[in-house]
Amino acid sequence: MDPRLDVRAFCDHLTGMTADQLRDVARTIRSEFDSADGEVAWWRATVDIRCALRRQRRSRLASLAAHEATGAVRLSAERAGFEDRDAITLLARAASDVVRGMVAGESVAHQVRTLETPWDVVLALPA
Repeated sequence: MDPRLDVRAFCDHLTGMTADQLRDVARTIRSEFDSADGEVAWWRATVDIRCALRRQRRSRLASLAAHEATGAVRLSAERAGFEDRDAITLLARAASDVVRGMVAGESVAHQVRTLETPWDVVLALPA
């Protein structure tokens, strides 16, 4: 993850997504879940992040960030005229997982990288 990218910057990027970008990221996330390895990696990352947030007593802060990311995805979809509700829900959940990891910090940097990989093209992040 680019260390300069924080929750606010991530959400700002989300609000500027086009319908094609939303569709592409949703397709990438779905392909992750189509493989057992991808689904397990995602599950492990979210569990590790949840545990880190509890240890750090940052769960409430992470929830606020997740709400902001969800709103950013919804706003982007509305602006772009993107109406695939299943994809919007998938994207909102995925974005909220990423920002929850950002709030957890460096202790889960590897897990955050797993969750943010589908967003790389849109966010122009280095691989």
